[in-house]
Amino acid sequence: MFQWIFRPIPFMRSCAETYGNAFTIRFVAIPPMVFISEPAAIKQVFTGDPANLQAGRANRILKPIVGSNSILMLDGARHRRERKLLMPPFHGERMRLYSQMMCEIVDRSIDSWHRSIISDSRAHAGDHSGHYPARRIRGGRG
Repeated sequence: MFQWIFRPIPFMRSCAETYGNAFTIRFVAIPPMVFISEPAAIKQVFTGDPANLQAGRANRILKPIVGSNSILMLDGARHRRERKLLMPPFHGERMRLYSQMMCEIVDRSIDSWHRSIISDSRAHAGDHSGHYPARRIRGGRG
C-alpha cells in the first residue's frame, strides 16, 4: 500500500508489466480495486450499463479528497444531471481557452497561503477546486 500511496505511477506501471492490462489490487480494510489499461476495455467500462457499473460507490475511497457531492461520487440520475451540466464547459477547445482562467484561480489561491505556516495542500485544493466549475456554469466569478 505504501508504494500505491507515495509512488502511484511507478507502482501501477509495475503492476501492468507484471499482470497485464487488467489487474486487481487488494489492500487490508479496502475493497478490491480493478485497474484496466487497455483502451477498448476502458471504453467498454465507460459505456457499460450504469446500473451495473456504479462509479460513485466504487470511488468512495476518494470521498475525503473530493467530497460527497463530487461528480466522482455520484451515480444514476444525479450523476447524469451533473455531468450534463459540466460537459459543455469542459469539452475540447473550450478547455484550452479556459486554461488561463484556471491558472489565475490557482495563482490567487497560492498567493493567499501563509509562507511561514505548514498546512495541508488538500485543504487549499478544496478551497479553489469548485471556483472554476461554478464560474463556468453560473457565469459568476471564481
